[in-house]
Amino acid sequence: MKDLKELLLVASVVISIVGIGLISFALYRLGSIGREMSHVRNDLQIVLSKVRTEEDGLVDEPGTEPQVRFATVGDAEGVVQKLGDNPSTERLAEAILTMDGWLIKPGEEERFKKYKLGRQSRLRQLVKAEVLAHQEAALGAATSAEGVKEHAEAGRILAMYPMSDEPSVVGEAKLLATRQAEVVGRLEALRRQRYNRWATDQIEKSIDFYNANVSHFNPFNDNAVLVDSLVKHLGEVDPAGLEPAVLELYNYVIDRTKGSISEKNKLELAKRLTDPSVRRKALGDF
Repeated sequence: MKDLKELLLVASVVISIVGIGLISFALYRLGSIGREMSHVRNDLQIVLSKVRTEEDGLVDEPGTEPQVRFATVGDAEGVVQKLGDNPSTERLAEAILTMDGWLIKPGEEERFKKYKLGRQSRLRQLVKAEVLAHQEAALGAATSAEGVKEHAEAGRILAMYPMSDEPSVVGEAKLLATRQAEVVGRLEALRRQRYNRWATDQIEKSIDFYNANVSHFNPFNDNAVLVDSLVKHLGEVDPAGLEPAVLELYNYVIDRTKGSISEKNKLELAKRLTDPSVRRKALGDF
């Protein structure tokens, strides 16, 4: 019986010690959690403060730690007013993008949203006008290089178009994008037209020289000069880029010249027209 009482006493002491240990550990963890939450709040406050820049004037720093204040409609109006009465497309787009990162003062959300939507509507007008202007400039460019440059600029500006769920906005964006794609095809067609017009002029020069200098008295000996003329005028022409009508003329002048020169000169003509050192003009040159 005595042994039983002693055993119970020892068990009671052990349980008390374990309980005290668990309570101490729990208090320690609660203290650690409190300290961690404090660090989190501080870190969050610092992160939020970085959303604002000094230029925006939306960060107040009364103490050592930055204090965040919410943006107002007046802040948005101030940013837009700095752009002037006729802001450029890029600057207005940048201003709206800046507003998208703001935390709005409670109670002013609807006014701010309405104000920003108004600026987005204005941006759409600017984007549309500039995109159409660059697309027209691309089609009217003297060379394909200039046309491609204008077309690329139209695409860059089109990317600034503010989208929304409104059918009218979606429809306008689709029209601008469709026209942008159509301009690509038109530029390619203009490039081929310019190339073939140039090739036709070169062929005309070859025919004129042939008619003025061909010898009928002793053709195979006296017509070697025709080879130089043909290579000079047609050496840069790539027949792969010619339209059927122009290609027919190209083959005609070559065949006519070959019919007036010796076998030796025919071989020379073929070699010189296909000489790798001769740079043939490409469609991209026009």
